[in-house]
Amino acid sequence: IEGYFQITPNGKYVLYIKSGKLYEHNLKEKNSLNSDVEGFLLSKDGKTVLYQTDDGDLYTKAVGSKKDAVKVDSEAELKYFSEDMKTLYYTKDGALYMKSGNKDKEKIAEGDDVNKVIGFGGKEVSLLQRCQHDRYGGGLR
Repeated sequence: IEGYFQITPNGKYVLYIKSGKLYEHNLKEKNSLNSDVEGFLLSKDGKTVLYQTDDGDLYTKAVGSKKDAVKVDSEAELKYFSEDMKTLYYTKDGALYMKSGNKDKEKIAEGDDVNKVIGFGGKEVSLLQRCQHDRYGGGLR
């Protein structure tokens, strides 16, 4: 493991980035989830991983599932997510979007109004940042 990694709360899985690839390891075998991954976050319950590729595509995937990852959107900048990662807020092309569960994304604000949307309960932060792969191994800073 190079740099950033996370262990699920139940201790059954380790997620990490090695040479730009995101891996999920169940302590017996590893599974490559995607390549060219910039960073990832694990939900509080450890059931969902959210990751972003170098080209800005956001994905979610159920940890330990054989199902493919679900692409949230392309060229997006994550702003906030719920603890279970079922609700995501992100910006794209000057607009703020909300994606909740399996529903289509919803435009919340655009243009100058995006900067007026403040708060999210005091939790508004940019969580997926450009990472220094050589220093952090592609993990989050």
